Amino acid sequence: MPFIDPRFNEIENLASISSITILFGGLILLPADDDQLGTSYGRSSKISADNDLFKTIIIVLVLLFNLYFVLRWFYHFINVLIRLHFPKL
Repeated sequence: MPFIDPRFNEIENLASISSITILFGGLILLPADDDQLGTSYGRSSKISADNDLFKTIIIVLVLLFNLYFVLRWFYHFINVLIRLHFPKL
């Protein structure tokens, strides 16, 4: 924890987790070689639909976590601005 203010430590931790979420979400969503071939090997449409649902869930989870991070960052940013500039207002 390099910061004195624990709010900055929280934001740093959220940023790290957000980066990891994006990285692993992207790795999961990378197409495998057999995905590019489609149904030529007899892949059923149910497996393809399940795979599409799984990918959609991964995208939604990554987006939700990143939205949470951005909102927390914005909240703390506004708090710091108000705390620093409140005497001048």
